[in-house]
Amino acid sequence: MSSAGPQPTIEQPPVEPLPTVSPRTRWIDLGLVLFIGFADPILIAFYALFHPSYVSSPSSDPALSLAYLLLRHGTAFLVLAYVFWRQGRGLRSIGIGFRWNDPFKGLGLMILAFIITAGLYYLIHGIERAFGIVPDTRSIPRTGWKERSIVDLIHGTSSPVFEEVLVRGYLMTEFFELGKPVALAITASVVLQTSYHVYYGLGTALSLSGVFLVFAAYFAKSRKLMPIIFAHLFWDLTLYFTR
Repeated sequence: MSSAGPQPTIEQPPVEPLPTVSPRTRWIDLGLVLFIGFADPILIAFYALFHPSYVSSPSSDPALSLAYLLLRHGTAFLVLAYVFWRQGRGLRSIGIGFRWNDPFKGLGLMILAFIITAGLYYLIHGIERAFGIVPDTRSIPRTGWKERSIVDLIHGTSSPVFEEVLVRGYLMTEFFELGKPVALAITASVVLQTSYHVYYGLGTALSLSGVFLVFAAYFAKSRKLMPIIFAHLFWDLTLYFTR
């Protein structure tokens, strides 16, 4: 039996709207995160480009290098977490979300990236030889791949996550949401990632841009980051176990 009379209404708590963030603030946040994450590696990479001996001699203290790496990664991620908290965003806003087939897509991306990069490598070094330029191929113990060790393995498994979250997911998403062309977002991502790999030598770094171009084009098309993280991880682990 229904009771007569007006029913009491339950007052719902007000829903707080997400904070509004101006484009200027988003550009500043993006610049701050990228500066913390990549200013030092870019400076070191360009120094090593003109001073090959810097990377041709083994690191004197691998543990200290690893501590520095993890400190830089951790600081950049903490700043990114603060930026996302302030903007009311989550990880899904930059394409992070796992699906069962992501590793398989990542494997396909890695194979495609390898084919394109190998083609670029032989093309660039062929042009160098045609013009009488001695290709700049150098041994690079400081990259962490010269010896198989726990330090190197940690380096090879943390860097793919760090790089792809910032250079691909965060940077490209900000360009998209701030109304910039897709081509500009791809270019910015590839140029940034290539810039801190020039210690390999300019020709080899340009060849590696093929990897970054494949990853950036896939993200622009799919807006999914996990397959790219897997692809980068598989790439680095392949180098680790085959050197």
